[in-house]
Amino acid sequence: MNRSRQLHNELESQIRMRRDEELRRGVTVVGPHRDDLVMYLDQRPLAEFGSRGQQRLAVIALKLAEADVIESVGERPVLLLDDVLSELDSSHRDALLRAVVASGAQVVITTADGDQVSGTPIANLARAEVFAGSISISE
Repeated sequence: MNRSRQLHNELESQIRMRRDEELRRGVTVVGPHRDDLVMYLDQRPLAEFGSRGQQRLAVIALKLAEADVIESVGERPVLLLDDVLSELDSSHRDALLRAVVASGAQVVITTADGDQVSGTPIANLARAEVFAGSISISE
């Protein structure tokens, strides 16, 4: 049996064994989403030494890589990017948005500052704006 299949079987077994606990607690207690991920920059933990922008870019890079993997197996990914632009300078913001457009993924991006998308690769995409409880759609 290959390693991937062994991991799949082990995860499935753990999920079955812990199901009652998960239902009782109201949270999942088993799965890769429960693992801690430590990223390094110049051999130092990014969470401790990286700027907020560097941390944000690292997470975005992982998400874009994940979208590539999803697309490689024939699925069209959906990227939900919640206020990712606020902590990026204009050059990183532009690079991110070019990568998002190039990915071909379906994308939902939220921002509190609509000016952050003006003049960017996504400036001409459909936009929904929420103001004072009303939603307006621009095509």
